[in-house]
Amino acid sequence: MSRKGMNLRVKLSLLFLFIMASASFSSYVASVLITNRSVQRDIREGQVQIAEVMQQLHQKTDLSMDELIRLSGNPYHRVRKRNGTGGLKLTERQKQALDRKETVFLWEDYILSGKTLFYLEDNLIEISMRGHSSIYFRTELRKGLTLLFSVLIGTIMIIMGSKHALRGIHALHDATGEVAKGNFDVKVKKCSDDEIGELADGFNKMTLELKSMEMLQKDFIGNVSHEFKTPISSIRGFAELIQSGELTDGERQEYAGIIREETERLSRLTSNILKLSKLENQDILSESNLFALDEQIRRVILLLEPEWSGKNIRFDLHLNDIMFYGNEEMLQQVWLNLMENAIKFSHPGGRIIIRLYHTGTSIKATVRDEGIGMDPSTRERIFDKFYQGDTTRASEGNGLGLALVKRIVDLFGGNIDVESQRRKGSAFFIELPD
Repeated sequence: MSRKGMNLRVKLSLLFLFIMASASFSSYVASVLITNRSVQRDIREGQVQIAEVMQQLHQKTDLSMDELIRLSGNPYHRVRKRNGTGGLKLTERQKQALDRKETVFLWEDYILSGKTLFYLEDNLIEISMRGHSSIYFRTELRKGLTLLFSVLIGTIMIIMGSKHALRGIHALHDATGEVAKGNFDVKVKKCSDDEIGELADGFNKMTLELKSMEMLQKDFIGNVSHEFKTPISSIRGFAELIQSGELTDGERQEYAGIIREETERLSRLTSNILKLSKLENQDILSESNLFALDEQIRRVILLLEPEWSGKNIRFDLHLNDIMFYGNEEMLQQVWLNLMENAIKFSHPGGRIIIRLYHTGTSIKATVRDEGIGMDPSTRERIFDKFYQGDTTRASEGNGLGLALVKRIVDLFGGNIDVESQRRKGSAFFIELPD
């Protein structure tokens, strides 16, 4: 068992011991306070009865004082003569009562003990409880021993039982140490259905998320490296060919054009990485204003006119007049990325359907194409950074566009979903809060 585990068991045992001791002491004090009057009354009545019997026997018999005292005692009460009232805590009223030859009863609260004093002729007689032989003392002793043994037995049981109860915590402790070392494959067995079991479930979910994040991070680094390495290698290769001086004018022009395209690709990649990095570290939308959402979509279509006109693509628009308050530039990036993808993956002469409408509680938009579509595995990862389902078109993008779209929609507090089938096209559904 680990040192921390032992410490936790000791703490639980000490806590239990403190609680039980406090509860036992409080219970004992409460029981004394509740039964004090009745016990006091019973003791007083018993001792007064003995005093009355002694007075009657003294009047009706010729018994000596010593014989009378001996006969009056019993296993619970002791009778003896006192040589004055020294050592007794008497009030003035009690002293005066004794001087009048009256019977006086003295009571000690916290030990539940009482004494009766009275004069028989000129002898001061004391009737008191017989200490350890007292039935009341025995009763209180039994109560105290019961509480003491309850505390001791309970403490032993919790020390023994805590090993089982803390088994889940020990497992979580060991698993946490593994996670701290970078091992995200560790899992904790659920030992119960209580809070410890829920904690184990939460821990297992956390390790799965951490493992997924680790894989995404590795993929991100690998993809960034690959995306930069490919165009840089291409640029370097064609630049060396141009420097060789063994090319025709036509070849130099061709290779220079390739270098320009690769530099533009690098520029777009860098721009998208910077945009995504900025958005992932941004939680609040700034620079918001009121603008016409339907007009923004129409402007984006016009901006992309060279791309869709070259493929002879038709647009089927159903746009309601909707005013929207938000960051206009960021939302334009959403439409640009979605429509560029729709154009890129559409067949020549195809159709793109765009709908925009108000539901009363939200704004919904649909961008649908009739192009090549996606298989289920591609659809599952379409919003991951650098993921490109159609590798044959990898040179046309860098896999960051839809990741940007997803992050922007999230910042707006909206949702985005996708439906797609191979050779039947894809549809992106966006919902924005009104």
